[in-house]
Amino acid sequence: MNKHSLPLLLLGLLLASCATNPTMQDLDRAELGPAPNRIRAESVAHQFLMATLKDPMSAVIQYLDIGKSWYRTSGFAAPKFAWSLGVSVNAKNSYGGYTGAQMYWFYFIGENWVATGAPTQVWNGTRYETAILIAESGGGGWTWEQAGLNKK
Repeated sequence: MNKHSLPLLLLGLLLASCATNPTMQDLDRAELGPAPNRIRAESVAHQFLMATLKDPMSAVIQYLDIGKSWYRTSGFAAPKFAWSLGVSVNAKNSYGGYTGAQMYWFYFIGENWVATGAPTQVWNGTRYETAILIAESGGGGWTWEQAGLNKK
């Protein structure tokens, strides 16, 4: 082992430890206050989708249950806990064909919409932990960053 190997190995271990995901116990202990009103949460999701889909009038939308979840604002940032609303969307693309159902995630703290997860991949009916693009609301508008999702 040369003199540069040990510092590189320690740096790699440090970075790997920064990206650990919360456990189910962490999620259960998270203090989030009351869940958002379902009608308001669905309204926020609907408005976002109508503004961002290529052919919003073709959208087939299914709203899932609201539950505790988490996301990240960068790959190594600490996870942020929030209530999430999952939304399955099947809409037409630029070629006029349906894309197949894709999942979007809308994150709330109380009634405040704090982040939106872009479509994720589902394999064999299971949503896997992954990094996805989100828009996180801030004082100066929207910025695109990464988020993490729990395996369900």
